[in-house]
Amino acid sequence: TDSKWLVPHFEKMIYDNGQLASTYAEAYDETNNPYYAQVVRETLDYVLREMTSETGAFYSAQDAEVDAREGGSYLWTPEQIRQALTEAGQTEDLDFALEVYGLDKGTNFQDPHHPSEPPSNVLYLADEPAKVARRMNMSEQEFNERRQRVNTALLAARDQRDQPLTDDKILAGWNGLMISGFADSGRILKEQKYIDAAARAGDDVLTNM
Repeated sequence: TDSKWLVPHFEKMIYDNGQLASTYAEAYDETNNPYYAQVVRETLDYVLREMTSETGAFYSAQDAEVDAREGGSYLWTPEQIRQALTEAGQTEDLDFALEVYGLDKGTNFQDPHHPSEPPSNVLYLADEPAKVARRMNMSEQEFNERRQRVNTALLAARDQRDQPLTDDKILAGWNGLMISGFADSGRILKEQKYIDAAARAGDDVLTNM
């Protein structure tokens, strides 16, 4: 929603995620860049966690707003980062998290519908992990391990917030795009769980729609 392509529209659509998974999987197949594979896994694991029905098909969307606030579940302040990492016993990761996700550079989000509320932050990586690691004088393995540790703590804190509503419509065409995303990714990454998810969703659509 901004000129830097930094602030997203926070609504999550199943058809976007399906096409992005296929695109990043194909990019990984062409370049062997591990970051592209990481994006695929994080995307599909999110869909399995939050956008998959009990019978295997995929829900349509998650709302942009929480409690009538854009991105309410996803925005952070340095104080919230500090609290989450302190409660997780990870105070040694605090400065790392603030630098990696851009909070040391000031705020980057102001809700246009509620200008009186204080600004906050969309978390973002300034570059691919390998390049950020080099700038921080860390090995890529150490960087990825620390970032994953931070992400786990932040997700646990975020799960305690009010959550966006999930639109649980199941649409055949949109499911087709997500099934393709899982199938392409499972084939290229050689991940059986993604192939299984594609097959289960396909069976559900063919059986029930």
